[in-house]
Amino acid sequence: MTTPRAAERPSSPPEDTARRHLGEVQGLRGLAVSLVVVAHINSTHLTGGYIGVDVFFAVSGFIITTLLLREAREHGRVRLTAFYARRIRRILPAATLVLVTAGAASLALLPPAQTAETGRQLLASALFAENLLLASYHAPGVADFPAETMNAVAHYWSLATEEQFYLVWPLLVIGWTALPRRLRGLRTLFAAGSVLLLGSLAASALLTSPDGMGMAFYLSHTRLWELAAGCLLAVALVRLSVPVRVRAPLGWAGLAAILASAFLFDERTAFPGWIAAVPVLGTLAVIAAADSPGRWTAYRLLSTAPARFVGDVSYSLYLWHWPLIVFWPALTGGRLSWGWPDGLIIGVLSLLLAWGTKVLVEDPVRHGPRLRSPRAAAAFAAGCTLLIAALAWGMLSASGV
Repeated sequence: MTTPRAAERPSSPPEDTARRHLGEVQGLRGLAVSLVVVAHINSTHLTGGYIGVDVFFAVSGFIITTLLLREAREHGRVRLTAFYARRIRRILPAATLVLVTAGAASLALLPPAQTAETGRQLLASALFAENLLLASYHAPGVADFPAETMNAVAHYWSLATEEQFYLVWPLLVIGWTALPRRLRGLRTLFAAGSVLLLGSLAASALLTSPDGMGMAFYLSHTRLWELAAGCLLAVALVRLSVPVRVRAPLGWAGLAAILASAFLFDERTAFPGWIAAVPVLGTLAVIAAADSPGRWTAYRLLSTAPARFVGDVSYSLYLWHWPLIVFWPALTGGRLSWGWPDGLIIGVLSLLLAWGTKVLVEDPVRHGPRLRSPRAAAAFAAGCTLLIAALAWGMLSASGV
């Protein structure tokens, strides 16, 4: 990224990120969730499919910062309550639906020990602390990681990590917008974000187990740099752009880095650590390449209708696929072969549930008028949390814990 743009206001959005429909970003979301789902169903060949979460993190940081910069340009400030109201509308309806369904299914289908653990993790997930709970199971001195802990809501750890980051980054952007004009350049914001990124990356490198996934896999401070990387790209693209002649090769190189990580990494890879930079930088490369000209480009591939459709339902698809995997043996009378018929059925069911959730739950709440005010959104969030807490208490009581 070498070509300076024409002089712009410090807080104006980048030309590339000002596009309302980012085809490559939706395609990246679709690719990311596909890697995770396929790896969870059967990781025999896609041993590193878990890096799809890292792609999600980088994409999310980029999109959120794009929106924050746009708000700062249009209104001169960032409204924290409005930001969190948008987050509540975006994530809580589908997340709550899946948590309630998973809790009810656990009561009906799982043995008491697993039901009790699901109850604990339901509450942790509702409080966006699932990653911290799972990290505690991997802490030094914990003898074994009990099998029942990997239950129907364990995948909410990534959602918790992302929301914990959003307790920090918007405040940093708000502080930046409040600076005197002479200090409010993009370099100041970039420098502040760089400190956050480097600190988190150093923690990730120091705390990651050399033997593979461990406590650092779930800790927020070992993962925040991945979101921060996407944030910094959004800031950088305000003033910089990738020369047209290198956009196509950059996009393909980024896509290759993501796919190489998915196929070459495995559970023994010291992850996240420094090595997580491979899929993260690959994601940033694809986004930076943007709508590169030409017929055969990564952008064209990721912007196809099927890729964008999977990207559109990626959030709900991520939420639904893991409970189906966990409950599949109970739903099929104990059969768990993980051959292609089972995997195909789970994949199709996950996709159908995701599409239905987006159409019937996500979109009506996200675009409807009822939760527009911060107060209404906060009341909705409190109600969702109390509902999950009551369900978790009932599960623990029913299990005799």
